[in-house]
Amino acid sequence: MDGSIDERVVADAWERQAFDRSALVSLGLNVVSRGLPSDAGGPDYQDAILASSDRSLIQGDVEFHVRSSDWYVHRHHEDSRYDNVILHVVWDVDTAETVTADGRLVPTLAVGGKGPAALSPLTGCAEGIRGLSPELVIERIRACGRRRFDERRERFIADLSSLSANQVVYRALLESLGHAANRNAFAALAEAVPYDWLRTVPPAERRAYLSEAAGLSATGLPVPGRLAPDAWRLVRLRPANHPARRIAGFSVLLARLEPSPSETLHRLVVEAARPADLRRPFLVPRFVGTGRVDEIVASTVLPFVAAYDDASPAAAVFETYPAPPYTRWTRLMIERFATRGVDISARTAIEHQGLHWLYHRHCRFERVTRCPVCSGN
Repeated sequence: MDGSIDERVVADAWERQAFDRSALVSLGLNVVSRGLPSDAGGPDYQDAILASSDRSLIQGDVEFHVRSSDWYVHRHHEDSRYDNVILHVVWDVDTAETVTADGRLVPTLAVGGKGPAALSPLTGCAEGIRGLSPELVIERIRACGRRRFDERRERFIADLSSLSANQVVYRALLESLGHAANRNAFAALAEAVPYDWLRTVPPAERRAYLSEAAGLSATGLPVPGRLAPDAWRLVRLRPANHPARRIAGFSVLLARLEPSPSETLHRLVVEAARPADLRRPFLVPRFVGTGRVDEIVASTVLPFVAAYDDASPAAAVFETYPAPPYTRWTRLMIERFATRGVDISARTAIEHQGLHWLYHRHCRFERVTRCPVCSGN
């Protein structure tokens, strides 16, 4: 085997989807979404989606190796973190099969047969982007950001038609603390322990009650509902993002927003003269930092207030609010634009949210047409 072949070549072949598709079809599979690089330990790509020959969808992780036997050399067959791998992508197959720690057989795709320099060039969106100026790309990304803001605002309008404003805010803030891995679990926690019930609990005790309902403690406190033991995704989770820490920070934040969280958020947006005025109430040292606060303001607070009061300045604030730190999605998008000859950065929340929307609505999936950046549609 050519000594220049390493896992980076395999990863590049997967990222570019530069391999013989018939090899994948022979496995009874097709790519719906390639996933994205993992932001922690464990499999190389997360959240990939494959379609099987019976048209069912399979979602999970993808692992790369030069040789299929490296799965065993690296002892993944003994590591439960790899139990969610749905495809083993290798340069060369030298073992009969790939088996996870829980005994499941994983299909193996070989992408070898071409030298690194002969990998298929980028096509599709690559050709659509070449020749566009960075300024035009940013303008189109900002339009995507407005789409995401409007979608979030419309979701809040729908929620407000059937739920109290304070319950809507309570659930949305909990969700925003969950990151992608635990967003649904935090939403379920808001349903299990509604705001109107929690407000009857003294603020100093709310953390304990929420932790009990979440299944993260066993104090025996009486709560109106409890989550299932497997509700939380804790694998590959940074300690700072652990739900127990987020619940602790949320309990402090909720006390600051009373007596009416919805009215308090509205007042904060109306009275804010600069970004710091919106950041300060949400900062909870050791539990919720500036980066997460900026994400909460951009994706939750501002679209909620726009739904709550369409005459508020929330949409205008969104246009100029600073961008949160790059996430794995926005970082990946900027890298993809760079490989296509367009160097950009996200300096404002609308650009950050636009990249997020673009990835999840278009770039996450294969062979998507009418991209709003590539084609301007």
